Amino acid sequence: MHELDKVQFNQLNKITFNKCCNENCINLLSGGVSTNELGLCDICYGPLYIAQHDPTNLKLQIRIERKYMIQLSKGCGNSWCNNEYCRNGNRSLQQKPFKELMELLNQELFRNIHYPKLPINKSREIELGSSNKVWFCVNESISNKRVLLDLLRSEGLYENEIIYKAINERNDEQSIRSWLQEKAVTAGGGVN
Repeated sequence: MHELDKVQFNQLNKITFNKCCNENCINLLSGGVSTNELGLCDICYGPLYIAQHDPTNLKLQIRIERKYMIQLSKGCGNSWCNNEYCRNGNRSLQQKPFKELMELLNQELFRNIHYPKLPINKSREIELGSSNKVWFCVNESISNKRVLLDLLRSEGLYENEIIYKAINERNDEQSIRSWLQEKAVTAGGGVN
């Protein structure tokens, strides 16, 4: 790829960058737009989906609460889980009583869901420009890619947006690094 093309490609990826709001997920939203009100990719939103009318978002809140409480109290059952809000990914949650887990859910986790307005968040003010953040467990493939994403980010060679793009385009570390060398400009603006 020509150097000027690389710069334009990287700028376009910055402009159109929109990832799943699940902090443990590496998926980019197809077309840059989420098909659900939470801003999750289809894989992460799947377990929350129901075809019922829910004008108050109470049913959505109940499904989110159930998903989180299973993660916090029982875990996802996967030994490779790295989710800080899962009993399997964060061993310190095993010592917490149920009441503390409920407080964590209500005081911290639900506070990071700004849209749609959930009944539990009705009295809370939302800062303009706030985006949702959730911490749902993901499958092993996505979890492994997340570890690789964190490794590439820690190296500081490339901007976050282009690393996400590479990880969504390729499946293994070598091909991801090759893709980055071919198509990405370095974080300082230089071309490889």
